[in-house]
Amino acid sequence: MLLGMRYDKFYEINGTCPEGTEGAAFVNGDKVKFMNYAMIGHAAGIALHWLHQLFNHYNIKVFATFFIVAKMIIFFYIMIKIQSGTDFTECADVVGAS
Repeated sequence: MLLGMRYDKFYEINGTCPEGTEGAAFVNGDKVKFMNYAMIGHAAGIALHWLHQLFNHYNIKVFATFFIVAKMIIFFYIMIKIQSGTDFTECADVVGAS
């Protein structure tokens, strides 16, 4: 929804970071990659949650539990991936304003 409203301004970052730093990687494309991770994670979470509810409704508990555990594993993996990719000190003043 946020991307659809103002796509041209959504990824805008004013300023530059020294090459070879994590901040420069974020400015030069990782920001888009992390947003894609978040969107894919949400879509997978919704699908796995619905599958969990469906199998739970029909008393197929093993598969229902598998889907809810898969949902949690994907959530934690993506959360750690995004947090570790955006946690840096150099260029924090440039990137933090985005």
